[in-house]
Amino acid sequence: MTMKERREAEPTGVELEARSYRYQQIANRIRARVLSGEFGPGVLLPSEATLARAYGVSRLTVQRGLDMLRQEGLIEARRGFGWFVPGPVLKHSLPELGTIEQQIAKSGAQPVRRVLEFAFVPADEHVRRILGCEHVLRTVRLNLANDEPVARVTTWCCEEVGARFSKADVENHSLYELLPYRIGHATQVIRAVAATREDAALLKVPPGSPCLSSERTTYSVEGQAILHAVAVFAGHLTEYVVQLTGGGGAPEAELRLTATTLTLG
Repeated sequence: MTMKERREAEPTGVELEARSYRYQQIANRIRARVLSGEFGPGVLLPSEATLARAYGVSRLTVQRGLDMLRQEGLIEARRGFGWFVPGPVLKHSLPELGTIEQQIAKSGAQPVRRVLEFAFVPADEHVRRILGCEHVLRTVRLNLANDEPVARVTTWCCEEVGARFSKADVENHSLYELLPYRIGHATQVIRAVAATREDAALLKVPPGSPCLSSERTTYSVEGQAILHAVAVFAGHLTEYVVQLTGGGGAPEAELRLTATTLTLG
């Protein structure tokens, strides 16, 4: 290439200025979509590659625009998820034996339950060992906060207890409200898990992204196991909070760290 051809190929000052403002234009467009509610609180944005194709720019330009919005506090990024609009974080206080709906309401959001499965089935070995019955009512539901999914919850209770409930009962009430027992205590195991394709579709997160799994067994005041549940939470919307005491005071939760699990009971 001759010197003349090289000079002609180099961008002019006007072109350079246009390129420097392009990321601001991208930021303006995404900002408008966030403020309009198209990308609401807790919603994941399209991937950088998808945005680059949609706007006809390079991925680097998109990254600069997104970073500009992050500096404004309008969006956040988390490894494994990508970019998302921050919303109310679902905080669980471990010493409290409450429901997901109560935690969602405390965060200032509107809780919604959507029952995906309501079936009487044979208990698998794990559930049979915990509840001590051969047949169970298994329910699968999606918990939402302001219509955004935060958790997929599967519950099991013995068939003779579940026979008292209808699908509408489970959709409109916590099982703690429906169970014909006085609630005594619960044990809970929390694990980090990767979102399966099924959970990713329900929770609107990328497959394989980090989630929190909470496995809880609830007991009556007489010490009988009456309910078993496994909840998978979207990791970018969930926090577990433990109050620890010092100076010889009794801890409110016992933590046992192993190679694979963090158990709090």
